[in-house]
Amino acid sequence: MEYPELAPVLEAILKTVPAQKIILFGSRARGEAHPESDYDLLIVVPPEYKTMRVWKDLYLAASKAQKGFSLDLVLATEEDLARYRDAWMTIYPEALKEGRVLYAA
Repeated sequence: MEYPELAPVLEAILKTVPAQKIILFGSRARGEAHPESDYDLLIVVPPEYKTMRVWKDLYLAASKAQKGFSLDLVLATEEDLARYRDAWMTIYPEALKEGRVLYAA
């Protein structure tokens, strides 16, 4: 695994939701991170899992699994990605263009 420090986080995410895809994006994916940079994860889930309750559960599980770094979690559906893939005011274009797929079902 290219990012071994994320292995426990990915495991926690996958135990919490049936993720279809997990994409690392932002400075870590671009190789421009500094030591304090967070890890930005786009988690693609079925529509019924894109809720605030699920996001809170995910954030809690992932936060417990991480050691010594910050996480930023974004939930999206395949429909969100298709609809907003070119919407400059969202993170989706950046995540899809520069992101690294860490998990795909």
